[in-house]
Amino acid sequence: MWRELAAAEASDHHALVEVLLVNEPYENVQTCAVDRLCGVLANAVAPGFVRTGMSQRADGTDETDTDAFRARYLESGRLPLGRGALPSEIFLAVAFLTDRANTCITGQSIKVDGALTMTF
Repeated sequence: MWRELAAAEASDHHALVEVLLVNEPYENVQTCAVDRLCGVLANAVAPGFVRTGMSQRADGTDETDTDAFRARYLESGRLPLGRGALPSEIFLAVAFLTDRANTCITGQSIKVDGALTMTF
């Protein structure tokens, strides 16, 4: 599933196109960078648990504050950072990849998951 986030912006010999890959594995980011978008940067951010309104339970508590979450991810050592990310922390990775100063990083998927995927 491809979703274009922003329209192309061109000036002189520079063009910026931001593309988000939603629910796509890492290999698809690489394919996009190499085969589909010649000359355009294609990257992804892969967040882990993020404390947002989507992680709120019906009783108003955050799912990362529950005993079940603590037992499964914190006490077992599966979330080495010891907490879910904040949206601002995910934003920093997105901002880095979409900054005009990024002229060469492409085909990458940056994990912002508190080392969660390293424990599987």
